[in-house]
Amino acid sequence: MDEIVKETMKILQDIVTMDTNYIRKTAKRQQYIEGYLQDNKIDYHTLEFYVPVPDFARYELYADGEKVPVLPNGLESGKIEGPYLKDSADLDSNYPYPNINFCSRAEPNAIATPVFYRAPALAISRRDVPKVLNAREVYGYLDVRVRDVKTKTFLIGNVNNPKRVGVVHYDALWTGAVDNSVSVALILPMLRAGELDLKDNLIVLFGFEEVTFFYDYWEYTMRKTVEGILEQFGFDVREKEVVVVDSFGHRDTVVVDLRGREPKTLTELVIYDSYKRLGRNLVQITEPMEDLFLIYHSDMDTVDKVDVGKVEIARDYVRQFL
Repeated sequence: MDEIVKETMKILQDIVTMDTNYIRKTAKRQQYIEGYLQDNKIDYHTLEFYVPVPDFARYELYADGEKVPVLPNGLESGKIEGPYLKDSADLDSNYPYPNINFCSRAEPNAIATPVFYRAPALAISRRDVPKVLNAREVYGYLDVRVRDVKTKTFLIGNVNNPKRVGVVHYDALWTGAVDNSVSVALILPMLRAGELDLKDNLIVLFGFEEVTFFYDYWEYTMRKTVEGILEQFGFDVREKEVVVVDSFGHRDTVVVDLRGREPKTLTELVIYDSYKRLGRNLVQITEPMEDLFLIYHSDMDTVDKVDVGKVEIARDYVRQFL
């Protein structure tokens, strides 16, 4: 294991913790990144703006009086009285009804939130589905508040007319080692070691990608970043080739190249839907969605899921494109 990969694994250990407070978790990531850039004398610019972010103040679920472990994935407060079971693996974030959801593609013990609903919603593990389904009385409650939070997008490299724009979201849900702490942990030491072409390319690190309240809930910060770059630096990210580094290290590391073609597979469709606000010339370094689903947006996306060999492959791809 060389020094870059060794430092990547150390940074992972530093930044990955289980925290259900998404606002606090993202703020800590932001501070860590800025401190790293400053300590290593890496030049950067920032865009600063406010983001409407969910603060999950209270969430609980009971089946026949027994408390069931849950994670919140609703964007409206309210009660859930009855099973109302939903399989979140269909990725239907437009489902408008209060629900208790589970991900049929996740590991049995994982509490996964692959999507968020504009309704009261709580996620449970596959293991606990029978407990809820067979209960005589089911009661859940979610209290979610809107917080206007100031965030920073970090810009490193060519801010005038880059050939390519490399994109990494630094926020993470719950534990979030694979999605997307590992990308942050790899990009930072690569920047420090001068492995990226900052003369021709721009690296963009932004937070609060996973969930906000406006538009499609994952796109608000991307829109604000694109608008901010256009206003302050005079070029449109959507006209550039965009290389996304997001979610690798768990299973096979792949490059999904959507330049000049329409998405077809599940992995391609998820990437396109997630990042099309950055334009149509998309390349993503990632892993197949079928593999990622096992731990995606769950409490089991932990550091032990990250394989050093997969990180080394991703590093080679990052060097190839950036």
